[in-house]
Amino acid sequence: AAGDTASVLEGTSGVGGGARPGEGVRTPCAAVRPAMGAEKGAEFLRRWELPIVARVEDSAIILDPRAVSPADDGVVEAALTALGSMSPS
Repeated sequence: AAGDTASVLEGTSGVGGGARPGEGVRTPCAAVRPAMGAEKGAEFLRRWELPIVARVEDSAIILDPRAVSPADDGVVEAALTALGSMSPS
């Protein structure tokens, strides 16, 4: 939709299931800035048929591909496509 933007940025994934706080692995992440705003967009994704949990930073939804099973890539793609078709209101 008009106003939506997306980019790839360098991020950090946590390691050890919380057993190693403060440590991480560098990984590319997707930064999505939907026209409706990051908070509303993240809520939309959490309510998807398979909830997609992402973090919000600097007015962007940050998606870490290390947190998604390759079997669920199509679900994430469908959710992001639907998010992109939503109006900003």
